[in-house]
Amino acid sequence: MSGKRHLVVERLNWRPCEAEAPARRKAGSWARLPGGERVASFGDADEADADCRRREEEFRREVNPFACGTALCYLTSLDEGRLRDWLLDAGLTPPQKSGLGAWQAWWERTAPTMNDAQRGKVWEALDRLRFFRVVESSRQVLFMVAGAYWKYNDEYYYRETDGLTPYKAFRTREAAEAELADMEDFARNEMDMHPFQINGLCHWEAWSTLPEAEAVKRVEALGLPPPGPGYGDTLGWEEWWDQTDMDSIQSEAVWDLLDKIRFWEVIEVEVPD
Repeated sequence: MSGKRHLVVERLNWRPCEAEAPARRKAGSWARLPGGERVASFGDADEADADCRRREEEFRREVNPFACGTALCYLTSLDEGRLRDWLLDAGLTPPQKSGLGAWQAWWERTAPTMNDAQRGKVWEALDRLRFFRVVESSRQVLFMVAGAYWKYNDEYYYRETDGLTPYKAFRTREAAEAELADMEDFARNEMDMHPFQINGLCHWEAWSTLPEAEAVKRVEALGLPPPGPGYGDTLGWEEWWDQTDMDSIQSEAVWDLLDKIRFWEVIEVEVPD
């Protein structure tokens, strides 16, 4: 095996806290879970570092830093008093109250009024909060867009276990996911596949992880009628899809509810040096 090292940019595993999270976590907060997801691969350290910085800066524009983690000590090496002094030196008035919830609310109020220099000083103080990192890998990684391999059993389509058809490879996950979005849209709209004849019949759990009652509410919120009774004690989603008149936006929203039905996916492929 070659001794060449590659530089991989990883997205750290930050995830939104679920609604049932502990009360100490304010709505809209994020928690960091173990691990990370590779998003790009480089042979040059400077290119990897530049890509990592770009992604970090882009992500920072969209997130409230004080919504991340459960305590200030996970965000900064400064104690709260020195953090307040740091912000005063930057021309900012820190919150009067202590605690991460107070800081989160402060950011929501203050961030829209900050100039770029002030925003940069806040992030400089938050020296323990990162969303991306560069790590070394012994292998080059490509991001492959691959299609599910479908079979038909005279009733419905089902995915062949471990069956994938490779389509196109990219050097960054970003580019691969953009291609995936285009291909998924084509599959939904041009392949004429019936969403409720995939993975099984009659049972909502075959199509989505969303509770069926919540799905019905979302369908009604789209301005569509709910499905009527189906076989046994199920709802008639198959007939509902056939008989309901919906525009492209409504159709796409229904497809989005069915997170167990995806025609394409991005997989990481290690290739020789």
